[in-house]
Amino acid sequence: MKIVSVTPEIALDEFPIFAGGLGILEGDKFYYASQAGADYTVITLLNKGGYAEHERVPGSSEQKASELVRSLTGRVLIPEKDMKITIGLMGEATIRPMVIKRGSAKAVFLDPIAPWSAAKAAHKLYGSDSQEEEMLKYAILAHAASAYITERMEPEKIKTIDLQESLSSLLLLALPKDLVPKTRLIMHTPGPWGHPYFSGDFLWRAFGYSAGKDNVCLTDLALDTVSQAFTVSRKHHEVMQNCFSKHKDKIGYVTNGIDLDRWTHPEISKLVSENEEIDADGLSAAHWCARNDLIGMLRQYKPGIQVGENTPIIAWSRRTARYKRPYMIAKLACDVGKDTDAVFVLSGKAHAKDGYSVEYVANFEELGRTQWNVVFVPNYDIAKAKVILSGSDLFVQTPVSGSEACSTGFMKAGINCVPTLSSRDGGALELIEDGRNGWFFGKELNECIDVNSDWRMRVIDEEDYADMKRTFVGVMRMRKENPARYQKIMMETMISFREKADIRVALEKYGIVEKKTESIALSGMKRGEIVAAPQRALRVCS
Repeated sequence: MKIVSVTPEIALDEFPIFAGGLGILEGDKFYYASQAGADYTVITLLNKGGYAEHERVPGSSEQKASELVRSLTGRVLIPEKDMKITIGLMGEATIRPMVIKRGSAKAVFLDPIAPWSAAKAAHKLYGSDSQEEEMLKYAILAHAASAYITERMEPEKIKTIDLQESLSSLLLLALPKDLVPKTRLIMHTPGPWGHPYFSGDFLWRAFGYSAGKDNVCLTDLALDTVSQAFTVSRKHHEVMQNCFSKHKDKIGYVTNGIDLDRWTHPEISKLVSENEEIDADGLSAAHWCARNDLIGMLRQYKPGIQVGENTPIIAWSRRTARYKRPYMIAKLACDVGKDTDAVFVLSGKAHAKDGYSVEYVANFEELGRTQWNVVFVPNYDIAKAKVILSGSDLFVQTPVSGSEACSTGFMKAGINCVPTLSSRDGGALELIEDGRNGWFFGKELNECIDVNSDWRMRVIDEEDYADMKRTFVGVMRMRKENPARYQKIMMETMISFREKADIRVALEKYGIVEKKTESIALSGMKRGEIVAAPQRALRVCS
């Protein structure tokens, strides 16, 4: 049976255009599904203007349009026959599907080539020039995805159609009625920015959907219609059930995972595949290679940086947003970095229309220029993420508790034996055992707080930062005074995360791939290859 995923974005290694975690996650699903032999199709828009790149010049970090998509499109994507669709308010549009095939899976990038208004609306991944244009973009995705599914995919063979985020749920208004029962909504954001409102007037003009003049919450529209809905961690599930309480019986959760092959450093992969038992020397040698790769990259951006054999490398890298609290890692680097002899690697990418985030990327750049122990890595992307997450000694994530759906950066670090210091949020609550394979700081909150206006944020930040600083100093002291204990934590991190963070588990729960009676080895074996013996346990040799 066929599985379809409709998403606002997908980030592939060969076509690495993305804004945040959703695109990376969809890429990981695509890769694993292809190797597992699943008949899997991902559908999204081709945003020729990309997301944003940061022009790194002394004293600033200004944004410019990405040239990446334009340069890769003709070399990577294969065009299919054009389609004609009709959108009520715009009339007829021409859509050219551009595809990437990998094994049994296919990624379809829908390119609106006419009229000009459709091409302009879909040009940027996020950050349209107007609200009308933003709504039009997702109406185009809905109508074009519906046409592709019904005309080219043998819809009678489709098992499920997954709508990634509520922006994709407009598909419900464009699909034939007999396909609607096959749809599921997967929510990736607890905050209000993930549950937008579209005007009733626009929905009438674009789809003939009658909602009066009221604004319509797309998540409510979807939850009223789909057969099932999922959140992406246990914590996210708790928050969303409170937010959408009338649909709580329909909402479940499947915790996100990552594709191990995609995110494992080659030396760690080799270590795991060639050894049933891993000793301290083997782990150190593999991590040293990953760490050297990172040091080499850091010297590209800060040639004079001094990183000694025992200098801890601390990483904070992700999409830069207010709720992720980038100011906490910046303050930590300034407050205790020198005392702990640590080097901080800061990297992120900001929404083009998010003034706060753009400003904070510029602040990171300034810290990299003025602080001896800070390296700013501009234009965060997949290739840089692989180096940073596998080569650091400690990963730090700082979102306000209740605001992060899951996060997978800590998983990517963890499978490479890099532990995380995390606030109490998202999937970290399910994978990290405090003091065994990582550390927590701060209090756990059971709601998504408005970080821009809630008066409690000042107190939350102060208390969380004090606990974060205290925990960080303790971890650095332990690493210096008791390196064997720190190495044991690194070992425990790698072993536990390679078991629990494997995206295979999530895709089995979604029914995208079949559950195997035999276990897939934790090695660098080709995906989908089954071993007769039970899955190997990785043990520390005495």
